[in-house]
Amino acid sequence: MRTSQKFMIAVMLMMVIALTTVSSSISLLAQQTNPVVNNFSFKLDEGSLDLTLDEEKYEDGEDTGKRTSEGNTYRISPGDTIEKDPTVTIAKGSAESYVFLYVDSELTDKFTINYNSDSWKEVANDSNGQSLYIYHTTVDASESEQKLTSLFDTIDVSKDITEQEISDFGSSKTLTVQAYAIGVISEDGDVSLATAIEEAAKNFKFNNYDTNVSLD
Repeated sequence: MRTSQKFMIAVMLMMVIALTTVSSSISLLAQQTNPVVNNFSFKLDEGSLDLTLDEEKYEDGEDTGKRTSEGNTYRISPGDTIEKDPTVTIAKGSAESYVFLYVDSELTDKFTINYNSDSWKEVANDSNGQSLYIYHTTVDASESEQKLTSLFDTIDVSKDITEQEISDFGSSKTLTVQAYAIGVISEDGDVSLATAIEEAAKNFKFNNYDTNVSLD
């Protein structure tokens, strides 16, 4: 086996939407899809949230110029740079919200995900390749659609990956991204940043998370 051989990763996108509802404490309405993005909208007194999560669509390694919410499958070689841009769009008329992206990566340390850290702030991670990011500002799409900065744009594959590491890699690995949003207002008043982070982290089963981050 030569280290120049092709191997494959499958990248899937998912989406979750949540809104605060009437309660003395924060309560969330949420719906989670299978590994395919579907769009959901919850109508509440405070407004609605309508999100999509997609990325550039590739076929046979070529950018088609289209977008996909179903993810891509890549056949890659050591030293490759994979172009991908998971992007959240908030539909016009949606309530102001905190927006999160959850990443579940099976990729090894031979892959470097180049996060847009100026736009997305990490609030949780664990040793199993799972991490959670919050957008650097709340998003208000009440007057117009808001397309957010992508979570990342490229993934670098180390040129130093060995034959044994390729063998251990197996037939494929997955990288899953999910979007999650929480409205900033409920009928009980404002939902604090710390509360939103706590609720999002608990939704994705993180035991440890950082509520001390600040937004722009």
